[in-house]
Amino acid sequence: MQRTVDSHHHFRFDSVVDFEEIGTDRTSESAHAIYAALVAQWQPAMLETASSLGLFGALRAGPLRAEEIAAVTGTNTRAVKVLLDALVAYGWVTSIPDGENSRYSADPAVAASLSSDSIFSLTGKIGYNRGLSRSAWRTLDQSVRDGVRAADGIGNNEITAHAYEDLVTGINFWAPPIVDKLIDWTTRTGWRREQSRKFLDIGCGSGIYSQLLLRHFSRAVAVGLDVESIGRLAVGQSVELGVDDRFRLRTANFWRDDWGTGHDAVLFANIFHLVNPAGALELLDKARDAVADDGFVFIVDNIAVGGTESDSPQDRFAALFAVSMLVTGGGSTYTLADYDQWLSTTGLERVALIDAPMHRIVVARRTEEGHS
Repeated sequence: MQRTVDSHHHFRFDSVVDFEEIGTDRTSESAHAIYAALVAQWQPAMLETASSLGLFGALRAGPLRAEEIAAVTGTNTRAVKVLLDALVAYGWVTSIPDGENSRYSADPAVAASLSSDSIFSLTGKIGYNRGLSRSAWRTLDQSVRDGVRAADGIGNNEITAHAYEDLVTGINFWAPPIVDKLIDWTTRTGWRREQSRKFLDIGCGSGIYSQLLLRHFSRAVAVGLDVESIGRLAVGQSVELGVDDRFRLRTANFWRDDWGTGHDAVLFANIFHLVNPAGALELLDKARDAVADDGFVFIVDNIAVGGTESDSPQDRFAALFAVSMLVTGGGSTYTLADYDQWLSTTGLERVALIDAPMHRIVVARRTEEGHS
């Protein structure tokens, strides 16, 4: 099946450096490659700017000339043309000859991802980058010198509540392929879509994972645990996805408050990288008590396997993501061996490991000793 992203040329070093013209000087070749990597920061800045100014929203109307886009977005014609031509070079925008000028267009899926009215929009992630992440990366040298602060705490990541609100909706796009993997795996274990099921979504954020599960499992219900400021996003989204009659927000502090019992699935989506090992053990202790004897604990995160998998896309992303956790004040990505140890300590055992885009899914259940 042809995928949309195949039409986007991947921006590599040789996209801006003609290495054949350098000759055999390895130092010069390396310097050119490193320079290309250093200026790679231009691309996110351009995408963020084009999104925040509404350029991609304008392009959803169809091919437009630079002056038409400038008029719609209230920008300078010459400057917006410079930006659009750069986005053409990156492959995110297409230039269509139109006499002496050009019209610009964008793939509808790309334009939707960078427009604020899409459920899988990255505009929240862009807001997070501009509000916290970008400035945090400037302190990476200090973070490497000093190490992670509050290493003995539980919830030790220092993302502010406002920044987290931006982030949770900005990473909704991760969910669909991951939920498809969960549906496939549970179906193969005997779950049927018309069966009644109880899901518990810990730190639910936007609620996208449990809500997409509800769209498949037509008689399931889900409870999302999160603070009120984040939970209201999940409630609104449940209406948009048509599952508001089966999704319930429970405003709670999931560290302190009770989780109930008998859940068919306890779901942690992108939670463990925010905490340290002490926090991981506490969460899994509570998950063991909350999950039914025949239920499952699903952990979706950036999990490194190592060994022969060290060069896998998932392991490479986990290594990069760990640095972002370092600069935002805590948390980390952990290895499969870490998770297996935590599960064993808390009366749980891994029964499956599922690869997904940028993530892996650990599926666990109670051990015989962990049964209630």
